[in-house]
Amino acid sequence: MGITFAEGIVSKNQRSSYHKLFKRNVLATRYPDNATLRDLGLIDNVNWMLSNLGKTTIDWEGLKATAIQNPTIRIGGPICVGGLITSIALVLDLSTKLATLQPLETPFADLDYCRSIRLIKNKPDRKYYLMISNREVMRVTLPCDARINVRLSANWIFNANTPDPGTSSGYQPREEYYYTTMRITLDDILSELRHQNDVDVERDTRETQLDFVERTKLNMGDLTEQMNGVRMEVSDMREYMQHVPQPEYGRSGIGRHRGRDRHH
Repeated sequence: MGITFAEGIVSKNQRSSYHKLFKRNVLATRYPDNATLRDLGLIDNVNWMLSNLGKTTIDWEGLKATAIQNPTIRIGGPICVGGLITSIALVLDLSTKLATLQPLETPFADLDYCRSIRLIKNKPDRKYYLMISNREVMRVTLPCDARINVRLSANWIFNANTPDPGTSSGYQPREEYYYTTMRITLDDILSELRHQNDVDVERDTRETQLDFVERTKLNMGDLTEQMNGVRMEVSDMREYMQHVPQPEYGRSGIGRHRGRDRHH
């Protein structure tokens, strides 16, 4: 990897420290170059912000040596490699405040963790879909892991004017870039989510209506069966009444049978 160690016992100590350092978790970013900013659709926003601050991307040339924070500052946590946010913070003279910030916890920067909480989803080309409410946002593609892996020497250059790496999509013409940028906006994301929500609501409404119809049919069937039972009971009652002797009514009320009167 182009690293030269000292000789003798010093070399052993350096190698030991290097290997311990290399095994530590690294939070990698590679965003202060124009190629990546174009791929992320941020270049116009960053240029607008810097121009309003009286700055230009040329000012990043002096930040190349300071963009990577000293690992000894963050012994207790992962190494933080500076990126776009680091560069802007240094331009705004916030280096002291930046150095005292708590490092990001390692699990939140781990790809496996992001996949497990459904924040990202794999794509076939080793890139990732952004996930919102467990739904893929198809028009937003997160950078390839190879583009932000600091263990690759191709990613060790922090230069606003560096040429595009081999994995970059290359420079886009201005007109094509504007067209691409317009497609990948929060409005598109929100529109897609609203459309998906409307589809879900319509599906739920249809299912609710079908459930209501099915329940109504079942209730009507039960009611018909109960009415048939009532009719059968009424019919049986009528048949029973036809075979029961009718009592005789006299002047004093219900009369008695003549056979029984003779004995009195």
